[in-house]
Amino acid sequence: MEKGFGISGKVFPNRIHLLGENQEAIAKDLSAMGDLCMKLGDKLKYLEYKERSLKIRINLSGENIGHNSLLMHNLAVVYHEVGKSQKSIEYHEKALKIRLELFGENNEHTANSFNNTGLVYREIGNLKKAEEYYECALKLRMKLFGENSKEVLCTLNELQQLFEQKGDINKSLEYQKRKLICLGKQ
Repeated sequence: MEKGFGISGKVFPNRIHLLGENQEAIAKDLSAMGDLCMKLGDKLKYLEYKERSLKIRINLSGENIGHNSLLMHNLAVVYHEVGKSQKSIEYHEKALKIRLELFGENNEHTANSFNNTGLVYREIGNLKKAEEYYECALKLRMKLFGENSKEVLCTLNELQQLFEQKGDINKSLEYQKRKLICLGKQ
């Protein structure tokens, strides 16, 4: 039984009992409870509720729908924030796969997924994978937003840091110069 959350904590278990857990209304309630937990600063409870909501949504509609890719992306971000990088990568890659299938490469959300997945790979030290994802993000962002956009600047910054971390100072300097050019044209 769910605890806390005042009235919701008492009514919610009754709704599950009456409706069964595999209902869109229950998925929405779980998602809303996750949002409340986030507002209270409880990221682990947020993850618990959002995971349950996602599981129901997948059971009802399948995995490959836009809303599920957004939910997976949000889960990935919070897993990263709580230090669970492998789980974060798992969700980033699932969200990216869905976004590629639904929207194709020429989509802002797809480009963001590439960039965010690269970020997590860089932070766990898998620099080769990070570079692959960042390069895809850069290519897409340049195509979608133009060479001098803030989105491109963000990915150039990630690549500059990546090459510095790799010890490739010349390549890092190259990206630093590209960032300065981009900044000068904004």
